[in-house]
Amino acid sequence: MSCLHEEFNVDRLKHCKHNDPKFASRPIPKATPVILDDATDDELYIVEKLLKKRTFNRQVEFLVKWHGLPESEAT
Repeated sequence: MSCLHEEFNVDRLKHCKHNDPKFASRPIPKATPVILDDATDDELYIVEKLLKKRTFNRQVEFLVKWHGLPESEAT
């Protein structure tokens, strides 16, 4: 177990084939509804669009345009 890592190289990922004939007998699961907790007073922000992507200190960062807010408020 000491040789297992929690990280992997994303270059090893492959594109998912949604209609792969090997799995034709498997049912396609439906999306589950999102249940929001109304007990908290936190506001809900919905992503409208990703404007930019950059790598900073080996971390990927995105500039997000939020729904209902002007583009000048993007974070």
